[in-house]
Amino acid sequence: MRAFTQQLKRRQIDQVLDAARSLQHSLMTRSGWIREIRKALGMTGAQLAHRMQVTPAAVAQFEKREREGTITLESLRKCAHAMDCELIYVFLPRTTLTQMVDQRIQAHARRSIESVDRTMGLEGQATRKQYRKEQLAQLVAEYEEIPPRDLWDSADAEAR
Repeated sequence: MRAFTQQLKRRQIDQVLDAARSLQHSLMTRSGWIREIRKALGMTGAQLAHRMQVTPAAVAQFEKREREGTITLESLRKCAHAMDCELIYVFLPRTTLTQMVDQRIQAHARRSIESVDRTMGLEGQATRKQYRKEQLAQLVAEYEEIPPRDLWDSADAEAR
């Protein structure tokens, strides 16, 4: 039941992230959102500084750090509030969460079967190739039902 709940949650989050993914390229800005919104509002750096109760130099630093990717969420939140905006941030996976888990399950199952097959091969009892696909499909189905606890533990190439 827990695995079903996780799958449902992943699908729900994937739907929300699909909308964000479609906007991804239009949400990019070179100068940063602080500067873009401030300028669109017709607000000077000094006016934003006054609203934030900081110096104009501090606003310039916020804008610079945003462009460099070193600004804190708290600073972004303060800037947004001063411009009557909401700060929203999101992790946007490169693929869907469902695909990430499916790929991870496939790789984990493949490693498990290869490990057992190697051991059995040393004893002259290796599985025939025609049965490996069947074993893989069966193990993947089991992992989809009850994911292994160590699914995300290994630091192999698929995790990166």
